[in-house]
Amino acid sequence: MFTGDEFADGGLTIARTLRKHGVRASFFLTGRFLRNPAFTSVVKLLVQAGNYIGPHSDQHLLYCDWRKRDSLLISREEFVNDLRANYTALARFGNPTKAVRLFLPPYEWYNDSIAVWTKAEGVQLINYTPAR
Repeated sequence: MFTGDEFADGGLTIARTLRKHGVRASFFLTGRFLRNPAFTSVVKLLVQAGNYIGPHSDQHLLYCDWRKRDSLLISREEFVNDLRANYTALARFGNPTKAVRLFLPPYEWYNDSIAVWTKAEGVQLINYTPAR
């Protein structure tokens, strides 16, 4: 699993290596990443190879406070508008919205309100599982 917002360091190398070994991965990309002309070739290569390309917020918003997780920093309207803008950016690369249902929140940081709002949008919120 990879994420992308304002940088694509090693993106082409990752895409080519996965393709060379016949491995697919999941890439959660912000709208900013997807609209950046410098990253278009990387995204196209990832899509052509059959990798999962999913939403990671449009503007990579921080949803809740780092120290007081139950304190939201955005409204539901801001969340919905940002998520939908990310889907619009994904559509440029031919990803059908109905097939792209896994969402990795920005900074991998969220709270129960974000989980409820994500579900209401028909999207499945996911996150990494830390090793033990």
